[in-house]
Amino acid sequence: NRLTPLFLTADLGMTPRTQLAMDLALALLASFGASANPWMTHRIGRTAYMAVLLVVTPPLLLVFLNMPSLAPAVAVSLFRNALQVSLGPLIQGVIADIVPPAHRGKFTAFQGVNFMRSAFLFIGTELSDHYHSYRPAFVVTALLQATCLPVFAAVVMLMPRGQGSDV
Repeated sequence: NRLTPLFLTADLGMTPRTQLAMDLALALLASFGASANPWMTHRIGRTAYMAVLLVVTPPLLLVFLNMPSLAPAVAVSLFRNALQVSLGPLIQGVIADIVPPAHRGKFTAFQGVNFMRSAFLFIGTELSDHYHSYRPAFVVTALLQATCLPVFAAVVMLMPRGQGSDV
């Protein structure tokens, strides 16, 4: 996410004023996204909603890269980032809902995997230095995030189920 302003400035001519507006909008959207989590989880379940977010965010990164102008690129970036921010509380909620208290310590590191996905930017950044473009950083991040999906699915399936589990 730290490369987004650099990409938008270098490739689409974003101004500092637009960057400030984008930062404010992201804070508001992240707050709205956190508020929307209970509404969505009530309708489709926490794990299903988490799976939807995990499946939708990598392709949105690729859509973002192919936006022809600044306005739609900013809109897609804000939407994707708001979804990404809402993953953390969902993962905590899934762990709290389905894992018995005696086993929760084993699975709290699962949320760390979500933050580790952001570390994939390191590989993309090295490529962007080589190719003198920020596009490879986003492509590598999207591909590596997509490869994390089977790992997330396997861990959720392996979590011990407690009483009252809604998953």
